[in-house]
Parts: sequence; C-alpha cells; structure tokens
Amino acid sequence: MFDRKDLTVLDWWLFFLLMVIPFLNILIVIILLASSGTNKSLKNYLLASILPVVILIVLWFMFIATLMSDMVI
Repeated sequence: MFDRKDLTVLDWWLFFLLMVIPFLNILIVIILLASSGTNKSLKNYLLASILPVVILIVLWFMFIATLMSDMVI
C-alpha cells in the first residue's frame, strides 16, 4: 500500500491511524524503513520524524549521566 509512487489521502490517513496505536507504530516504522519498496517521500518523512527523537534520547542519557556523576562525589 505504501509502495506506490503517489500516496493518496486514504493512504496518509491509514498511515496516521497506524501511528496512533502504541507499540504498533514502532513496528510499522521499522518495517517501512527496512522495506525497499516504500514510497520515498514517506521514508523521508519517517527519517525526519525519528531524528528529533534520537537527539532527545541522546541528550536525556547525557543529562542522566551528569546527574549520576554528581551523585558519586
């Protein structure tokens, strides 16, 4: 469904509906990114939406590491 050249409005609605369901959204993102036939604009959208999440996770771990190092002293 997400491998067509042009995605329809129904395709985008289905995609957003799948993204609302917890844990299924992570699975769908992994499947769509791993698939070679996924629409290029959808794949770029997924990569662009994952980037801020990855940055926030890295910053969060850096913050926790800073707090833990202050507690050791």
